[in-house]
Amino acid sequence: MDGLILLNGSNWQDFFNKKITYVMFSKSDCEQCKILETHIASTYLEKPFPLAKLTLDRPGFAGLKQKFPWISRIDTLPFNTIFSGGKLVDSWSGSSFEVLQNKLIEFSN
Repeated sequence: MDGLILLNGSNWQDFFNKKITYVMFSKSDCEQCKILETHIASTYLEKPFPLAKLTLDRPGFAGLKQKFPWISRIDTLPFNTIFSGGKLVDSWSGSSFEVLQNKLIEFSN
């Protein structure tokens, strides 16, 4: 499987507005985020919808943080989300690959 799509200041809005999508919120120095990202990239799994990573300490996300103020309060990374049509429909913290696999199955049906 390919790794995560890297979101930036110019592509996050289109990505969030897709029918359904997974977004992992991360920071550059987050070791648990790197572990989960490596696991995603190196493991075959059904990819029923796009998977992406948003690195919070990169510039260009002021509009995102204004639209979703709760993002500024994320305190446990990685913070994992499922969006549908621009709305948050599920979220969980932590680097459990098994939880991600279960969510992919749940939301692909």
